[in-house]
Amino acid sequence: MKGLWLVLIAVAVIAGCSTPPNSAGSWLVNGYEDGVTGRTQITKVSSKYQASYLEGYELGRQEYCEQDAFELGKLRRPYRGVCDELDPEFRAAYVEGTWWDHGTDIFSD
Repeated sequence: MKGLWLVLIAVAVIAGCSTPPNSAGSWLVNGYEDGVTGRTQITKVSSKYQASYLEGYELGRQEYCEQDAFELGKLRRPYRGVCDELDPEFRAAYVEGTWWDHGTDIFSD
């Protein structure tokens, strides 16, 4: 399933190279890129392109939220709360990862 979405995104990217910047295909790609990098969604999108942007954003966000939240925190990557409604335990794992310090257990004496 993930491979299918990557193919669809690749096609949209290639198609986006030959279409004007304000096309549904480029908004789909913009949304995907925002979601897959953990950014919050843009709230001011033209109603003409909003559905495409949101579709891409949700695909990207789902992929972003499949990663290991502990590792994300351990690497000190920013987390903007975009996975909270998809996975209620994501934030806790992320915070625990931010406390990780070169193998030291945060719960040890």
